[in-house]
Amino acid sequence: MVGSLPNTSFLLAIRSRMAEIRVQRQALDSEYGELETAERVAQRLEPILAVKTETDTTGAKSKGSERPANGTAPKRQTDYIKAVLKSSENPWCASFQVLHDEIKRIYDVDIPNNSLHPLLSKLKSEGVIVRNGLALALKERVEGHRQPEVFDRKAAAE
Repeated sequence: MVGSLPNTSFLLAIRSRMAEIRVQRQALDSEYGELETAERVAQRLEPILAVKTETDTTGAKSKGSERPANGTAPKRQTDYIKAVLKSSENPWCASFQVLHDEIKRIYDVDIPNNSLHPLLSKLKSEGVIVRNGLALALKERVEGHRQPEVFDRKAAAE
């Protein structure tokens, strides 16, 4: 009769493993639920985010449409500065405040003035930008040229 009884340690091992699997399944089910929620949120936001980089039917630029053609935004604050100075029609920017406003307008990034000033000083000391009074420009764009009129959207609009 003893030989016909199930091996209790074997049965305990099976039940123990089943309990482990149940806990893992609950954790996976919970994570799966969170991912489903994130997916729904991303699907709702997708049309809104797509509008930022498209142009409207009249061909006018919408916010963010001046970003590089490959659709990637700069990664570092100095890259934003260089990108705006490089892509502007006029190589000279009227002031750091105009530069700040252009970065905010084009990339929707607000570089605080207490970060912008040191970055501009660093870029100037590295020879990346040059200054003429308040005006600044990328050195590569203005080498060998005298300073033309500087760009300032607010002044141009007035």
